[in-house]
Amino acid sequence: MPPFMQIKPTADAFYPSAYGPWSEYLTGTQGKDPGYDPLEFMIKEAHKRGLEFHAWFNPYRITMNHTDLSRLSADHPAREHPDWTIAYGNQLYYNPGIPEAQDFIVGCIEEVVKNYDIDAVHMDDYFYPNKIAGVPFPDQETYETYGKKSIYTYRRLAKR
Repeated sequence: MPPFMQIKPTADAFYPSAYGPWSEYLTGTQGKDPGYDPLEFMIKEAHKRGLEFHAWFNPYRITMNHTDLSRLSADHPAREHPDWTIAYGNQLYYNPGIPEAQDFIVGCIEEVVKNYDIDAVHMDDYFYPNKIAGVPFPDQETYETYGKKSIYTYRRLAKR
């Protein structure tokens, strides 16, 4: 089994990125440079041992346990584009229905594919969040702006 490494867990990165700050899971502080490129290190060590390296992305998730944009690092893209975000439960997400957010997510993945010798991309949570009982997902305005099919089909069929 090749190693699967989550390299973009919450709209932050385990590598220097134009699409998000350094991950808080590296140093305890989002946006803090760890002083090396963890993704490059992991790929190199996996390949040295004859293993493939699969880069694992959580494309839409911005936060795990809060919806406060001000708690994100100052250079976080979600702070620059709050109109791309949507809160649901106690989490923030990039709104999958907004074309600019879709393009941004594609750019995040292309950045890694073009700059690192990864062997595969693993997309996790590349769909709308799981339903919370009694709480509709608040995407009606986005659907009215961009949706051309039933809301069920709209949510299932991303542009990309």
